[in-house]
Amino acid sequence: MPNYNHEVTIIGGGPAGSVTAIKLSELGFDVCLIEKKKFPRETLCGEFLSKEVILNLKQLGLYDEFISLNPNPINRFRLINNDGKEISTKLNFTAFGLRRSVFDNFLISAAIRKGIKVIQPAEVKMIKREEDVFALYVKDNNAKEVIVKSKYVIAAYGKHNILDKSLKRNFANIKSSLNGVKFHFDSMLLNEFKKEEISIYLGNGIYCGVNAVDADKVTICFLEKRKNKEITSRENLLKFISGNEKFNKIFKPGYKELIMSNPVWGTGDIFFGKRKAVEKGIFMIGDAAGVIAPITGDGMGMAFQSANIISQVLFDARCCNISTPHAEEIYQIRWDSLFKSRLQSSHIIQSVIMRNYGRILSMNFLCKFPQILPYFVSITRG
Repeated sequence: MPNYNHEVTIIGGGPAGSVTAIKLSELGFDVCLIEKKKFPRETLCGEFLSKEVILNLKQLGLYDEFISLNPNPINRFRLINNDGKEISTKLNFTAFGLRRSVFDNFLISAAIRKGIKVIQPAEVKMIKREEDVFALYVKDNNAKEVIVKSKYVIAAYGKHNILDKSLKRNFANIKSSLNGVKFHFDSMLLNEFKKEEISIYLGNGIYCGVNAVDADKVTICFLEKRKNKEITSRENLLKFISGNEKFNKIFKPGYKELIMSNPVWGTGDIFFGKRKAVEKGIFMIGDAAGVIAPITGDGMGMAFQSANIISQVLFDARCCNISTPHAEEIYQIRWDSLFKSRLQSSHIIQSVIMRNYGRILSMNFLCKFPQILPYFVSITRG
């Protein structure tokens, strides 16, 4: 069985993993990146890139190449309840919409150009730790097995992974009944659609974000509380659209057939509770460390920011001869400092709007005091 040795191994080649690989490589680390899917590929995401993402792309010297992908600029936010009440605000920054298949491929390609070792497609099946060395047992799509040994392991594999159970993480066996689902529509199939705006439509036990992305595509991404397992996610979305007059108005005739036939990407039993940022010596980043409620639209920003934290922690550990246990403590403290209150705020907002009574009261309050909305946007940004 072939062996590879690297100073750092990152599991997951999405935004958190690829950006961390690039940053560590620029700091002089020998990095290996393992990704189980072949790119380009789609994955569940609202595809909203906030100011934190754009700032990091500029710092990495990737902004001009990013703009060449023709992402859609977004500068407004609108919230619409199923009783017709709505409120909107101008964002104090310019965000962008871009399909994950395009964005992720762009980032991992940049990592490859930096000379980073990328093993793809391949999946980490098991991790063993002996003293200060991790051994990752990896199998590629041809069933070829390799062992990758590293001093540091960073998990950037998203919301769920088979490794969560082997690591005995606190949420690994929890059934939350919260499902996330994403569709792509051609923008020409929608009416009265404002490309510069991200809109969130609210209903009882469900909410749906709509925003334009590249190539005249629109992302329709929703979170649902699955109470009736006999109704599929597609059927639940159709029921939601028909019951929300303003949501229904943006669709042209024939949308039902499109929803029933369009490709769909989803994730079940999404856990929004507390996760540890370090598990058995493995540094967790992005969604692996904590999933922010999608209504706040900051998951991608958190992925980039957590890449910044772990890169600096490992660089400081090497330069200042900090022990690995101490580096783990520092990372957890810095992660909590930046993300803990943000996650708590977003989860409270989500729990309120997922309930009928709380959502109605909240929308009445926001419509009466619209100046409050920018504040709620700001507390979820960090």
